[in-house]
Amino acid sequence: MIWFLLLIVLFAFMMGFFQVPIWIMYGVLVGVLILILYRNPLIFGKDAEKIMAYLKKSKAPYMQFLFHFLNGDLSAAEQVMGKIRSKKSKRNSELMLLMEKKQYGKAKELLREMGGHKTKWYALSDIAIKESDLEAFKQNKAKITDTFF
Repeated sequence: MIWFLLLIVLFAFMMGFFQVPIWIMYGVLVGVLILILYRNPLIFGKDAEKIMAYLKKSKAPYMQFLFHFLNGDLSAAEQVMGKIRSKKSKRNSELMLLMEKKQYGKAKELLREMGGHKTKWYALSDIAIKESDLEAFKQNKAKITDTFF
């Protein structure tokens, strides 16, 4: 992906150097964006088989984690989770595993370390529903400002 982006920057520099008209530059930009959206099924993909095949082929540890997690192979997902570099992605992955294993106490401890992001409130609301704690659910639901979900 890095090489692809460097190639785009080099191509844009060459078009600027040769003073290509701006409408051609915008046309090329739109073409590249359409190509990126078409090639990546995670963005607008609707076919679950294609998405799972993409996750399986991916070399990114978080994508591999998602593949194993969605297939129900929690031990393999836990092994791949150790390779994830991003702290946020690693924390979210650990949270997903804890909630799948129904270890809600550990999940709550992990959520206390997180900032006031909407992921925290959704997870706490889900835990409250599964523990049948109506008061905690109402408190966490009130903190969610996203009306879409």
